[in-house]
Amino acid sequence: MKILIIRLSSIGDIVLTEPVVRCLKEFYPDAEIEYLTKEQYKPLIEFFQGVSKIIPYTNNNQTANLLKDKQYDILIDLHGKYKTWCLKNKLQAKVKVTYNKQHLQRRLIVKKLTKKSIDSTLQLYMSIFSKLKLDVSGKEYQPSLTINTDRKDIRVKMKIGDDEEQKKMVGIFPGALHQTKRYPIKQFAEFIDLCAQGNKFRFVLLGSEKDSPLAREIEDLCQVKPLNWCRKFELKQLIEFISMFDVIITNDSGPMHMAAALNKKQIAIFGATHPKLGFRPLNDKAKIIQIDLSCRPCSLHGGSTCPRIHFKCMKNITPDMLKKALFSFYSS
Repeated sequence: MKILIIRLSSIGDIVLTEPVVRCLKEFYPDAEIEYLTKEQYKPLIEFFQGVSKIIPYTNNNQTANLLKDKQYDILIDLHGKYKTWCLKNKLQAKVKVTYNKQHLQRRLIVKKLTKKSIDSTLQLYMSIFSKLKLDVSGKEYQPSLTINTDRKDIRVKMKIGDDEEQKKMVGIFPGALHQTKRYPIKQFAEFIDLCAQGNKFRFVLLGSEKDSPLAREIEDLCQVKPLNWCRKFELKQLIEFISMFDVIITNDSGPMHMAAALNKKQIAIFGATHPKLGFRPLNDKAKIIQIDLSCRPCSLHGGSTCPRIHFKCMKNITPDMLKKALFSFYSS
């Protein structure tokens, strides 16, 4: 049995496909499961259990040529765009399925034309099993990333000294792809100063090179300086290091889903987007912070500016609200 899964991007979406791999392995224990994704996301798939081979995607023609002699039993498209539809038609497989994307449903939610909601994108991914005539009813799955690196080795790499041992390590990802999904920098800095005075927490700023200006600005604004580890790690290292933190704080972004899949205590901040669009963190330890406004959600993936200018969805989330959420993890 040979199975090909296609999901080209991005971090959060890929993390949410992990239970599909696990479930397929339960139905087909001896199956060779190959996963097609963009080169930069290969390290993420390495934390999945059950994937036999990771295939880097370049473009449709090169990828189709690379796989032209492959004969798959099942081809699963978990991307669901025109690009992957074209690629799927070029590849050989006995059975080809695409997940129910419910794009229209999401648009109706954004336009306030329905009161329905999507519990999770994972449920949409799992729709492929009904198409394969496999029964997954009654089964519950949460994304899981498996860390094999020794905890002591990670702590050495993190350079956590004995003086830091008693502090709770709190990782903050200030970035998100779009501006209206980002918690205001000034308020992040105020939150850090509110919490750092008692010497109970050690705050660390994390993210990619694109997030580096945000991290520097937070660092400059803080009275009690956080560690700035932004752009310090490649994706594989970053996932290992997240596993060592006590709490992860993010916007609605890829790192939010990584933290959830690592079963970390986490605080997820939602602004222009909304959990009812299907992107909530699948983690019993997650605390979602959001403001109930009639204009939310104003977009599916966020935008460059607030359509109503006021940006209350983020500005009305006070630093004290974040502080209370953080301290609630450690209240007796």
